[in-house]
Amino acid sequence: MAEKMSGAELRAYRENRQLDQAGLAAWLNERLNRRYDRNKVSAWETGSTPIPDLVSTVVRDALTSRSRPSSGPARIVAFANQKGGVAKTTSALNTAILLAQRGKRVLLVDCDPQGSATLHLGEKPLKLDEQGKTLTWLLTRDTPTAEAIVPVCDGQFDLIPSSISLAEAEASLVTNPLAGGVLQGKLEEVVDRYDVLLLDCPPNLGYISVTALAAADALIVPCQTEGLAYAGIASLFSTVDKVRRFAKKNIRLLGILPTLYNARRIADQEVLGRLQRQAEKLNVRLFTPVRDAADYGKSFLAGRPVLELNPKAAGAESYAEIADAIIALTVETQNAAA
Repeated sequence: MAEKMSGAELRAYRENRQLDQAGLAAWLNERLNRRYDRNKVSAWETGSTPIPDLVSTVVRDALTSRSRPSSGPARIVAFANQKGGVAKTTSALNTAILLAQRGKRVLLVDCDPQGSATLHLGEKPLKLDEQGKTLTWLLTRDTPTAEAIVPVCDGQFDLIPSSISLAEAEASLVTNPLAGGVLQGKLEEVVDRYDVLLLDCPPNLGYISVTALAAADALIVPCQTEGLAYAGIASLFSTVDKVRRFAKKNIRLLGILPTLYNARRIADQEVLGRLQRQAEKLNVRLFTPVRDAADYGKSFLAGRPVLELNPKAAGAESYAEIADAIIALTVETQNAAA
């Protein structure tokens, strides 16, 4: 029988998750197929009604998952492409959920002023900005990194959110000669708490993207199978080479991920062929293409990664390959340190 949970413990869990009582009820209903409401949660927290064993179990399981120690320091992996609309954020989100489901402690950092990952996970960028829980606050006001971390997907992994204020912050950081390593420094504050940090870079090669690349140990390049997206990766690889030289750091290219692929389109087939030749030239992996599918639009509306909603969705094989590659990278690093 599960140990009885007190109302104070339940309330502490709810507040740590930044949920109101209705939000906690909805989370429990989703997991337990019940019809709890705000009043029921209130009664549990005040002690007027005992907390059911089933509720105690699911909450304690969530707490145990979040308290598991990492095998850090984390490996930092950037998802980057200077063109927008190539499923970069989608790739970072689905990789994060797969790594979390495999027992890894994951922090996703939304480096895009558009807040794409933040919005996709059902969070509200402007509200979080008001609370000081965005990347802008870390980079411009020296807020401790831990204070900007938000649990997402029922606590399966963590997020440092972003908002439009990052665009203005970027303009000021560019002119600050002391700001070059600020992102890497902020990540180092929490690197020992996680197994993997994933950086969702903005769709350009500006200051934030370059500093994210400089902080990264490895790089994944999502690339839509269309001409403009393919044309842009040459500039990205050139920038990576420059960062390697100036930062004196070996950023490993884990591979290229073809996305939004439609095998019926001749243009897609042609670009996929170019990506194959590019990967061979660079001696890097070309991951299995992610097919274009309606599930991805639906996942945005649900505020969840698509592979959490439908583990067999198009792209499941591709993102599993990426998760495997990142896990292999972490194991390699641990063995080298042993």
